[in-house]
Amino acid sequence: MNRRLLIVDDNRGVRFLLRELLSTEGYEVLEAANGREALFYSTNSDLSLVLLDVKMPGMTGLEVLDKLKSSNPDLPVILMSAYSEMELLNKALEFHPKVLFLSKPFDLNNVRELIKNTFIYTPPLDKLE
Repeated sequence: MNRRLLIVDDNRGVRFLLRELLSTEGYEVLEAANGREALFYSTNSDLSLVLLDVKMPGMTGLEVLDKLKSSNPDLPVILMSAYSEMELLNKALEFHPKVLFLSKPFDLNNVRELIKNTFIYTPPLDKLE
């Protein structure tokens, strides 16, 4: 089964870097530059995991997280954020304790391992039914 990941970040360079890394790992990668695009993909694509930037213009990552989790509570989400945004992350974790965190700037090996471990400990969504 090919896993489909969604990268949500307003920074094109971050999306490019993650897409290159994750594509070479065998994942199918979709990209969204904002919250509206992310919600479109979450509704119209069978996603295995979402990498979600916390700070974006327009709809914030936390708003997107709330909407993602309300429609698909079992979807694994990794929030990406700088250390200066810890207050926002704590708020996210208060409402969604199973969300994972990746600090920016990130080490690509850490990204690879975090995603791999997420899939080891999270059964495929179709197996949860």
